[in-house]
Amino acid sequence: MREIARASEARQQALLERLALQTRALDEAQAELGALRRVAAEVRAARSEHAIALELLGEKQEELEATQEELDALKLSG
Repeated sequence: MREIARASEARQQALLERLALQTRALDEAQAELGALRRVAAEVRAARSEHAIALELLGEKQEELEATQEELDALKLSG
């Protein structure tokens, strides 16, 4: 009977150690997931800012072309 009890205790101890290892692994994975979510949010914000910058650049390019056309027209009429 004592051997069965010792074996049972050893098995229980091994299971507790395994549970502790898996709990640590889960905690680490959750921390990494949090970091990845923060990076994903930063990437989304950067993409949004990039799109806005491209839009503004396009508007400035259109203004430049219009000004250049006006300048060319003035040169031809003058």
